[in-house]
Amino acid sequence: MPAVCFICLETSPPPIQMGCACRGDTGLAHIGCLVRAAESQATHRGLEGWWECRTCKQSFTGAVQRGLAEELWSRVRDQRTESEDRLDAANILAIALSAQCKYVEAEQMRREILEVQRRVLGPEHPETLASTGHLAVSLSSQGKHDEAERMQRELLEVRRRVLGAAHPNTLGSAINVAFSLCSRGKYAEAEQMLRELLDVQRRVLGPEHPSTLSTTAQLATSFSKQRTHAEVV
Repeated sequence: MPAVCFICLETSPPPIQMGCACRGDTGLAHIGCLVRAAESQATHRGLEGWWECRTCKQSFTGAVQRGLAEELWSRVRDQRTESEDRLDAANILAIALSAQCKYVEAEQMRREILEVQRRVLGPEHPETLASTGHLAVSLSSQGKHDEAERMQRELLEVRRRVLGAAHPNTLGSAINVAFSLCSRGKYAEAEQMLRELLDVQRRVLGPEHPSTLSTTAQLATSFSKQRTHAEVV
């Protein structure tokens, strides 16, 4: 039996998988139908209809995610660079590109977003800081570890100063720096940072919190890597 779009109930062109959880293998739809659905939801959902299923509240994935993101971007890309809708659409497209391992294209979008936010919102605005972290991830995914580590360190420094050492965003930045150090073989430096991080997490989150346990595991990995490296040398 031919695949049917659950919105228009047509079989041509062949609908594609939405990737959300509520319909499972039957979650097939045409990009055009989902575009019209997003347009009809704009008054009460804003841009959410372009990236999130209305029923299960999960993000679309795969070709549907990218197709909707590209269609939205085509509609707002000619707006002024400071436009909130344009920035939101750029972010949605960057997420879709990263999900499909299009890291170079995602980096380009992230850099544009960050440049505008630094100029309009300021370098220490929460949205600017979040975009800095996203760009660092895009860089790291391409093997640009030097620049990624530098950005993660700068982000951590700002968050410590603005939010405090125990804030969840600060802890997240510390974890990212430690992971970056480990990925570059800087295990001794990573160990020191992980020890400091673990001390804060145990005090603030508790010893059995998932984040605390994750850091404990990463610290154990750092020990193992240092021992292996010493044996090789």
